[in-house]
Amino acid sequence: MKKSYKIEKIQNRRNFRRITSELKKNKKLTDFNLNVDKDILFVEYPDDVTNIEESLLKAFRAYEKHVELTEIVQTEIYRRVLKLKGLDCGHCAARIEDLARKSLDNERVVVDFSTERFILETKDEYLYNNAIDEVAKIAHKVDPRIQVFDQASREAVKEEEGRSPKEKVFLGLFIGGILLTVFYVLGKSLITHDFSWLLHTDPSEHELTVVDYIVLITSFILVGLQVVLEFIRNVFRRHEMDETFLMTIASIGAIATGHIIEAISVMSLYQIGEYLQELAVNHSRKSIKELLSFEVSKARIRSGDEELEVDVESILPGDVLIIKTGEMIPVDGVITSGKTYLDLKALTGESAYASGKVGDAVRSGTINMGNVIEVVAKKMYRDSTMSQILDMVENASAAKAKTENFITKFAKAYTPSIVVIAALVAFVSPFILKTFNPGASFAELFLGNGIDKGSIYKGMVFLVISCPCALVISVPLAFFSGIGLASKNGILVKGSNYLEALNKVDAVLLDKTGTLTKGEFSVKEIVATSDVEKAEVHKLMAYAEYHSTHPIGASIVESYGRENIFSEIIDDFAHVPGRGVRAVINGSKIIVCNWRQLQEHKIEFTQVQNPDLVLYVVRERTVIGYVVIGDNIREEAPIFMKNLHKQGVKQIAILTGDNTQTSTTVGNTLGVDQVYSELMPQEKVAILDDYKEKQKMNGNIVYVGDGINDAPVISAADVGIALGANASKGSIAIADVVIMSDNLTKINDAITIAKATRRVVLQNIIFALTIKTIVMVLVFFNIPVMMWLAIFSDVGVSLIAIVNSLRVTRVFKRHNKGEAHE
Repeated sequence: MKKSYKIEKIQNRRNFRRITSELKKNKKLTDFNLNVDKDILFVEYPDDVTNIEESLLKAFRAYEKHVELTEIVQTEIYRRVLKLKGLDCGHCAARIEDLARKSLDNERVVVDFSTERFILETKDEYLYNNAIDEVAKIAHKVDPRIQVFDQASREAVKEEEGRSPKEKVFLGLFIGGILLTVFYVLGKSLITHDFSWLLHTDPSEHELTVVDYIVLITSFILVGLQVVLEFIRNVFRRHEMDETFLMTIASIGAIATGHIIEAISVMSLYQIGEYLQELAVNHSRKSIKELLSFEVSKARIRSGDEELEVDVESILPGDVLIIKTGEMIPVDGVITSGKTYLDLKALTGESAYASGKVGDAVRSGTINMGNVIEVVAKKMYRDSTMSQILDMVENASAAKAKTENFITKFAKAYTPSIVVIAALVAFVSPFILKTFNPGASFAELFLGNGIDKGSIYKGMVFLVISCPCALVISVPLAFFSGIGLASKNGILVKGSNYLEALNKVDAVLLDKTGTLTKGEFSVKEIVATSDVEKAEVHKLMAYAEYHSTHPIGASIVESYGRENIFSEIIDDFAHVPGRGVRAVINGSKIIVCNWRQLQEHKIEFTQVQNPDLVLYVVRERTVIGYVVIGDNIREEAPIFMKNLHKQGVKQIAILTGDNTQTSTTVGNTLGVDQVYSELMPQEKVAILDDYKEKQKMNGNIVYVGDGINDAPVISAADVGIALGANASKGSIAIADVVIMSDNLTKINDAITIAKATRRVVLQNIIFALTIKTIVMVLVFFNIPVMMWLAIFSDVGVSLIAIVNSLRVTRVFKRHNKGEAHE
């Protein structure tokens, strides 16, 4: 049986260590995991055990009298991913997300503007099955042009190219309206020989005729019909203020004050800006998606003497794939024919090749650069490495950064606030100004007098400025650009919140074996006691480690020869995390363990002093010998450590289950600040908690590991990083960042990308708000400001911010060339 419990009413969290010791004594449990970061207890026990909760409470209440355990009932959560074609407004994305959260029975809803995706998690099976219709209803309330598609599979959605017939009609009217305005104004200027009429800065100087009004109002309707109709629809839907509201009211205000040509200019510039903004957003999306263009849709399989081309989704384990030169391997498998070399860049981000021969395992995403090979599929496409990588990256934007969430909330308050200010400027400020200038008439104060544009005009400028698109669009694009860039370099970041967290790291805690060291173990020495042969020690150790998945165990078995072991005589194998293994070999109880396990079992023996790892072989509580296991520090580890300090990391520590002497040697060689050795997984978590509580750090704590034993502490860290191609599935599943290669400096790259992304985000925020503030101040203090400048502060700033979001890639490239260190 497996159960999960939520731990409540804990008074002193330090008691978790003692509680863990009590749970170890509970003979009813076969396994347990106490997640002190999330206050959750996972337990596993035999089906015939009763009163399990009572025994668990006894362990907890030995130190926490008021603790409560509430069973977590696991309910299936359905996940659906839809595509919102035509989602070209960041503010609209936020509104769709808000409406969906309120109206749908959901566990989580995310509208990802960067990739046009709607992500729904729900316990309601009916909603899951009918998500397209339900989401379409919500999306059409915000923008009827949005189309909703299913994106459950990776197959590209076949979308109509170009504009719809209705959009083409509006485009024709828009062009016609602009041409009518240009020809009429130019014609009138030529007839009257007064080209100042073109500017039309002061309505009192050029009185409009009835014909002027008819022609120019017609032009305005042609140019702004699409925006005005959308505004009217939104009024009936009782929508909050959006761009169509702002532009329509601003244009009507300009017409009311006699600035009719400026009203046409506002609508024209707005729609041209929106079109350019759409192009910029689509270009940004395309650039980002190109970073992830590692996917393959077709594959060739051998069927008898024939070659068949099939969809990768249809590949089954056992199918023989034919991979030609330059082709990508679509699924994980094993080479059965041919010899070649493979390009690993799509997986690791490094321009490195690996040889491939018969019997070698290969992962999807690698490219065959040599001879034609045949690969037998070991996994289906969806379970293969590249598919899982793409899933991780595509889902990364679902976990939003604090800055993204702040901008979304800020935009909701910002626009209404500016609209209120605009109303006060337009309709209240004249009464205040009248007290300082009694001689001015209200007509002049409201409508202007040639020098002063008037309060209504100023209010209209404020309305145009109030659109938050520059922030709502550019910030998510910058984060997704950073995530895409990281992915291209073999760094999988599972959310923009983790990318943001990497921007400020105060402490990095690292596992030793397989992380700082290569994890390529070799048996250096075997020593037997006086009454036992060395070959016997080697044999019993290899048999005991036969079922072990740990790299040390594998190295011992390989040194003996896996083919020389008769697994039928091995019984009751068990792995003790951080200690060793035990098994029954031909009826004898054999333990292979470290010094700490010997002490815990109270087995007498003199500790062997050796800087390498020493494992003792125990038969029936008697040490019959020991083996010395060697491992080497990674070549890039010193550079990695040096770069961490340059990047502002204050504390670096090793947390390992290995012996003190070996760990201290590695720590001294690399110059780390602290070494914690001979630790159990729970003890690593406790040390991490101590760092959070005692070190008083303002930044985040990162943990880097590769083994299943590291999963609890990876989960507990602010940012958990799983390192290497051989990292365990457990650590990869629970990690926030996954490094696909065995290169520690990729962590430096991740921090560099995070800092570059953060800097671009801040640039966009500061730039947008500064420009808008400057224009508002100019307007407020009667400094002449044409409406086009307000339009620039809206769509112009948005365009610049969107383009700036793509600079993350350039900053990282400069860093790699040594031109800058981020």
